[in-house]
Amino acid sequence: MRAEALPPLERAFGENGGEVQQTAARAILAVGGQPAADTFGRLAFSGPIEAQRYAVVLGQPLRFAVQEWRRFGLSAEAAAPEVEPTAVTLQGERALLRQVATAREGQQVTILAERRSGRADLFVLAVDRCPHE
Repeated sequence: MRAEALPPLERAFGENGGEVQQTAARAILAVGGQPAADTFGRLAFSGPIEAQRYAVVLGQPLRFAVQEWRRFGLSAEAAAPEVEPTAVTLQGERALLRQVATAREGQQVTILAERRSGRADLFVLAVDRCPHE
């Protein structure tokens, strides 16, 4: 996919929800490079409110957009559908939290974290930033 596809994908993300929004996010990600990072940066601040999230990392509030929020339950209680929080506090090793806090605007950050049912804090287990620095 080429960068010319980004404007309609950005509109599709902004004007839709659910599966269409996830498909648009995956397609933007497939384009890759700085144009896709710029698109995600714009969507983090202008995308639909249900896609925007806030995180407190090392005492610093950050606003970000969720491309995909996956949940893996290890019990019947954890597997039950739950509304995802619009604000979370990230906890964990300072080195991992620093990777999140120092990410550039528009940079894709993948976070693997553990969350207890009903809680809005996430314990960070791993962080991956793309592109790597």
